Amino acid sequence: MRLMVLPSGGSCANATGHKHAPGTNAPSIAIAVSLKRYPPIGSAILIRVQSGFDNGCIHMSLPPVMGLRQVLEEVYRKFNKQEFLCTDPLGLVLERPRTDIEASALVAALLAYGHVKQIRFSVSNALARMDGAAGSATGFADLCTAPRAVKPAKALSGFVHRFNTGDDIVLLMCLLGLSRRKYGSLGGHFATYARPDDRNTGQALSMMLRDWSSWACASALPRGRFFAHLLASPEHASCCKRWCMLLRWMCRRDRIDPGPWLAPEGPGAVKPSQLVIPLDTHVARISRSLGLTARKNADWTAALEVTRALGNIDPDDPVRFDFALARIGIVGDKKLEAGLGQHVAI
Repeated sequence: MRLMVLPSGGSCANATGHKHAPGTNAPSIAIAVSLKRYPPIGSAILIRVQSGFDNGCIHMSLPPVMGLRQVLEEVYRKFNKQEFLCTDPLGLVLERPRTDIEASALVAALLAYGHVKQIRFSVSNALARMDGAAGSATGFADLCTAPRAVKPAKALSGFVHRFNTGDDIVLLMCLLGLSRRKYGSLGGHFATYARPDDRNTGQALSMMLRDWSSWACASALPRGRFFAHLLASPEHASCCKRWCMLLRWMCRRDRIDPGPWLAPEGPGAVKPSQLVIPLDTHVARISRSLGLTARKNADWTAALEVTRALGNIDPDDPVRFDFALARIGIVGDKKLEAGLGQHVAI
């Protein structure tokens, strides 16, 4: 996908700079996006998207003139489909039994950093090892709480995903097992801190992660240098992309997200309107281009800004656009990801 953002009223030019008269067969399509509610970005812009399919890249074809709402809805319509689950670790989670979704989703979400192929390989590898040791990821978590977690340690011996080791995953699953022992499930643990009047999940997530950090410090289990990377918290200004993604999976239900924490199946303590968008590299860059945030750092404040902006479009479910927006970067033209911000003119 080729995407250019120009001032409203700019001439119709393609990526090579050749102009096209109105009404001619131009290779780019102009989309008017009103950004008046986002002062850092300014007035209206035009996004030009080259349509078609070439070089293995998916290209979107959009009507000539659209507002921000229409752009987001069109992206959602085209990319929020199960056929794209093969580009996301959630696809592996949905292959698991319903009773194993919480545990396997925790593994999949917290290993979701790096290239998507590497992520999916590592998640599959970790889950297969857990199945071999305990029959399921849930059983593995319970096994990890044993006084001497020898079998889990052997099962994940030699496992590495970028900065994290098998020891990190064993300790992570031990923490899940402790939540299950004390609260019945990770969802039950989170629900003890969630409040119906909370504007978002930040406070509840921070408090739950405090518990896990405390339990990890008290544990005698070994861990790697970067174990704390798995427990990044909103109170430390992290955007918490992976935890926000886990919450999206657990607390929404549609053709993509399974929503096992929703009532009556789960504790039902979090509404979709309280979720915060998982701000990964792709979504952060595209959000800046669309004027959803002007912040350069993809931190917690930026995640809240993007979520509030999306809430102006859908206040009941602002993060429903997340999966679709991320697909633009994951299955689209890499030139879009590399240079999208360079084409923004204020």
